Amino acid sequence: MVEDNFVIGSDLKSDVAALGFSTVDLFPGEESAMAFLEKERPDVAVLDYSLGHGLTSERIALRLLDMGVPFLFVSGHGDRIELDGQLKFVPILTKPLVWTDLEAALAKIMT
Repeated sequence: MVEDNFVIGSDLKSDVAALGFSTVDLFPGEESAMAFLEKERPDVAVLDYSLGHGLTSERIALRLLDMGVPFLFVSGHGDRIELDGQLKFVPILTKPLVWTDLEAALAKIMT
């Protein structure tokens, strides 16, 4: 999971763990997430689209696509995000997240 806001990330991590995921790693930005992906292959990923200071998680998303890892974006900007190319079909959930929406979206991308 990549989320630059510690409070939101902690809440999201708890929500994902409550869905039955035994290990939930939380990364505050691109650098730490990309370092993790050099060593590990997650089963699924949840990416905050906007990582602050004009940065996005698109580079992480493209790496996950190359690895064949299902993922989704979460964003406070919701449907105002326009994804292009390979990313245009990636689900985007709007913050604040509704727990049942998160559960359904994760189930859908993992099938």
